[in-house]
Amino acid sequence: MSGAESGMFALLFLLAVGLFLKSLYQLCAMMCLGRWENRCDHLVARLRGVVRYALGQQRVIRVK
Repeated sequence: MSGAESGMFALLFLLAVGLFLKSLYQLCAMMCLGRWENRCDHLVARLRGVVRYALGQQRVIRVK
């Protein structure tokens, strides 16, 4: 790579990292607005729901 290509790559890389960090900051700021809730309770029921709805696609294949 020539010096100009390296410089352009570094500029684009820093821009991409900056945009990623900005969006990460905005996401964390939105998450901090919410009320804290314990999501580790009823762990077996929550995992059963994940298997049923996310992995098993129960709502998709439900016939009405």
